[in-house]
Amino acid sequence: MPTRQERLETLYQIKSRKLADLYWYWRGLREDGLLPSRESVRPEPITAQLNRLWLLDVERDPIRFRLRLTGTDLYNSLGGELTGQYLGPELFGSNWEIIREGHEAVVITGRPHFGASFFEAQDGGPGRVLVEVVLLPLARDGRNVDMLMGCQAITLEGASPHSVKPGLIRDQARIPIVLYAPLEEANLPPREPPITPA
Repeated sequence: MPTRQERLETLYQIKSRKLADLYWYWRGLREDGLLPSRESVRPEPITAQLNRLWLLDVERDPIRFRLRLTGTDLYNSLGGELTGQYLGPELFGSNWEIIREGHEAVVITGRPHFGASFFEAQDGGPGRVLVEVVLLPLARDGRNVDMLMGCQAITLEGASPHSVKPGLIRDQARIPIVLYAPLEEANLPPREPPITPA
């Protein structure tokens, strides 16, 4: 019998259309079952995602993740410039282990993952904030993952725009992650016409 977590992973529906569109763009870049490379990703078809998109270099033995690029909105969410730094507990606090395991799983399996977390409005007002993330593998040789492309989406559920403050990701380190799991197409909202690769 599936566990509660397994049922949640199966039933969860990603709310963000931008994340779904990014996934379908990535999916369209795959050829003959091979993973797309960083060079095959063009900014023009994904302009709506760029401000909250990041790229991570993957190092091995041991596996580590270094920020190569961060979108402009993520600069504020991170509370400053972190390009060139490694991901770790300094950034994600007690959430680091689940985030590390999820990132490593993408590298090892070559499968996309997604994450979701909720927290109360930061301005003390009503409602809550939903943060969703997708992680997509990239590989220069089509097989061995050497970079991850991630994107974050924030949905305000009854909360005001002022409820999301600079340093969101650092604050989020104190907030338990609800879900971090392999991304299946069943987790995505109904498909619209996909972005055509340039």
